[in-house]
Amino acid sequence: MGTLIIVLAQFTDASQWLWFIPILTIMGACNSMQFSAMNTITIGDLEGAQTSSGNSLMAVNQQLAISFGIAFGAAVLTLLRERLQMDTLTAFQTTYWVLGILTILSGLYFLRLKPEDGRGLY
Repeated sequence: MGTLIIVLAQFTDASQWLWFIPILTIMGACNSMQFSAMNTITIGDLEGAQTSSGNSLMAVNQQLAISFGIAFGAAVLTLLRERLQMDTLTAFQTTYWVLGILTILSGLYFLRLKPEDGRGLY
């Protein structure tokens, strides 16, 4: 996902809009797989009555994370445009780079998963 976000920073001209279709399609598919995998591993080891509460907590946590990502991206864009006086295109490109790198770095957290994590799903 981080790499695909960085790819969005490469667009500089409105005439390249046809390239957005396959990239956004791939991003949508990757997002769907990512959410499904994260949701599954989150509640995979819960049992019985915990599953409902765990699912509710996960949904709230996911919405907060999405909201934080949007707010952070808007804050970076505003900082670049207003404080650092970047032109709009450069500010958007830099914001995509920052968000892409942060997405890649946050994905490294999943390296902490052990092979036995999620075995409760079977």
